[in-house]
Amino acid sequence: MKRKSMERKIAKGAGVLAFSLLAMAAVTGCGPQQKTESEIQNDVEQYLKSELAGQGVKENSSLENFEITDRDTDKGAKIDDIQISCDIVSDTSRIEIDSLMAEYSLSGNHWVWSGGYLLSEAERTAIPTVTEDEAAAWFADGGYDQVNFNDRQTDEKAGTDTFSFQMTRAGEYKTEYFLGTVTYRLGGDGQWEANDSDVKITLEKEEWDVLGEWSYSDEETTVRVNLVSFDSASMKMQAEYYYEEKGKYVFQSDGVLDLEIGSRHNNDVFISETIDQIDGTGQYELTTDIALMLGGTADCKNGEGSGVVFEGYLLARQ
Repeated sequence: MKRKSMERKIAKGAGVLAFSLLAMAAVTGCGPQQKTESEIQNDVEQYLKSELAGQGVKENSSLENFEITDRDTDKGAKIDDIQISCDIVSDTSRIEIDSLMAEYSLSGNHWVWSGGYLLSEAERTAIPTVTEDEAAAWFADGGYDQVNFNDRQTDEKAGTDTFSFQMTRAGEYKTEYFLGTVTYRLGGDGQWEANDSDVKITLEKEEWDVLGEWSYSDEETTVRVNLVSFDSASMKMQAEYYYEEKGKYVFQSDGVLDLEIGSRHNNDVFISETIDQIDGTGQYELTTDIALMLGGTADCKNGEGSGVVFEGYLLARQ
């Protein structure tokens, strides 16, 4: 008896469940579902590619920054109007679309794409195609030891693309550091171009390798100069010296001298202010300067070359 009663209760429950499912199906099946955002994006992408092809644009493109900004669905009128913003991006250009109408109509139980149109808010800009290597080529003939990419500033709407590079050039005594920039501009033919006037080179700093002991010696003469500091920007240096003509006289600085650099010439020739000194006997006077012949060639008593010159002698670095 208990088993039969249980079977009847289960059968009755199953009937209620079946009725509920049918009722739910009747409610949910009364109208078609809206298109999903991914379905709309796919439809719009295909539509825009077709429109671009009709305008003669054959480049591959993709849809980016897709967003539904407004939507008005009227199932009674069988219309689903959708406002969209997006970008069409290819290798060479970007079309920014602030407002695009996507329109669907209800056909049977399905929403069918029925077209759309671009509004006036569509703006096309060119994407720069110049590479870092192409930009660096502007500095290839400058005698630089290194040309390193530093930064890139692109303004697609203004039609400019500026590359900057850190560059170095090393000599025997000096290393120069430059900032080089080249700005490409979008021409009327859609090409990015630059000319000599778009290239700027600025000397940022120079570092000198001249400090320390310099000397010359033979059977008759001994000369020593110690460069303690050297600043080409402020035109100042510090040095001490010793000069001896054997059997005649000895001149030497009383400690380190603070010297103004009186002039700087081509090929990096620096001449200090004149040094006047009487020797210990009071018989001989030294009137000279310390010359840094750091570029080009100096013609001295003991030959030609570059380096530090004192009393007409070319000193060798120690």
